[in-house]
Amino acid sequence: MGDKLKRLIPILLILTVVIILIFLFKNVLLQLLGVLLVVALICVGAYYLFMLAFGCLGLILIVGGAIAALAIIIGLFTYIW
Repeated sequence: MGDKLKRLIPILLILTVVIILIFLFKNVLLQLLGVLLVVALICVGAYYLFMLAFGCLGLILIVGGAIAALAIIIGLFTYIW
């Protein structure tokens, strides 16, 4: 009985170390995937935020140009009359 126990203890120690390493690797991998997911979502959000800001800037330029054109046309008609 003692001989079997002496052979079983190193196997159990190696198995315990392997299981601990597997769990450690799993935790590191999941943490890394979580960080990458957060970074990807931040990048996508920033992309759409800048696209929205660019669209608003373009809309302001178009509306401002139309208002300026109308002001010039109205100014010309009032100057002529």
